[in-house]
Amino acid sequence: MSFKTKIKFAKDLWQACKIESRRSGKGRIAIFNDAVQCRKAYGTGVTNYMTYGFSLLPEEVRAYYLTDQSDLSVSKQMNNKEFSDKWYAYVRLKPYFKRDMVHLVESSPEEIDGFLAKHESFFAKVPASSGGKGVLHIRTEHKTEGYLKDLRQEGYTVLEESIIQHPELNLINPHCINTMRIVTCLNPAGDLHFFPIILRVGASDLSVDNISSGGLYTLLTPEGKIGLEGYYQENLYAIHNNSWVQKTHPLTGLNPLGFRIPYFQESLDMVREMALACPDLVMPGWDIAITPEGPDLVEVNNYPGIDINQNYYFTKILGLPHVGAKAVIEKHLGGRFTNDRSYTYIPGTN
Repeated sequence: MSFKTKIKFAKDLWQACKIESRRSGKGRIAIFNDAVQCRKAYGTGVTNYMTYGFSLLPEEVRAYYLTDQSDLSVSKQMNNKEFSDKWYAYVRLKPYFKRDMVHLVESSPEEIDGFLAKHESFFAKVPASSGGKGVLHIRTEHKTEGYLKDLRQEGYTVLEESIIQHPELNLINPHCINTMRIVTCLNPAGDLHFFPIILRVGASDLSVDNISSGGLYTLLTPEGKIGLEGYYQENLYAIHNNSWVQKTHPLTGLNPLGFRIPYFQESLDMVREMALACPDLVMPGWDIAITPEGPDLVEVNNYPGIDINQNYYFTKILGLPHVGAKAVIEKHLGGRFTNDRSYTYIPGTN
């Protein structure tokens, strides 16, 4: 770890300890020291420590949690890296994208002209972008040959029809598409495991719901209802009232507890079909939008970022002692996490 990284870690951790102290009733310095030890022992960053609720959980369950380093190790081994390209994913999973898409290089001129004639506004994306970056909202006045040439040169080569969100989800935030992040794990026998599911929620009037771009998230029960009394805010410097859970939405004022997600079971069914159709995606994250007609695949992530699926508050919602993913993965896939936090995959030993 570089000196600059150490300074940022210490600064962020001290800020997090203020909130963790209020949540756990423990002293701020004691939590700081504990988090430093967790980083050495388990590789937990500041976000991992607070998201997993390590200041609240018994020490003996910490080893069950999948940290960022181990998560990346699993993803690199298990998932076809080509899925990081949005166009590749579209070609592979076209029936599950319920909207039009074209590529400014791969599609024919006739297909591109047809798309432009059909859609007054749309989104242009950099194929390998993530986290809400590399996305532009294109309106009617921009649909000129010169502008399209500029998009192509700047790498915004994927054009997507805008998604129309289900009116129920507009009640949470109508300015963006609020998507479910569904992480699955497919073993060699074809058995599919679903990790706890979250709903990502835009926090502002921007058109993205990505957590890394300032968005919030909340937790779903297995029945498709929001089980958290509010929205989880993991941005250390956007916390209100020293609480990770913001009870009402900053724009709409909605408290989401008990909110039922439309087409929830249909979404799970669609994810199951996609997962079974892509055995080269062992543990991906599926981003699902809900339209008035049903679920629509927004994108598939070959690095699912499973930290959010191990949120402390899931223990209460699901009635479990903890929601660490490490043992689940080892049992389901076969293989072992090693002392250096990498994953050794041994197919067929589960």
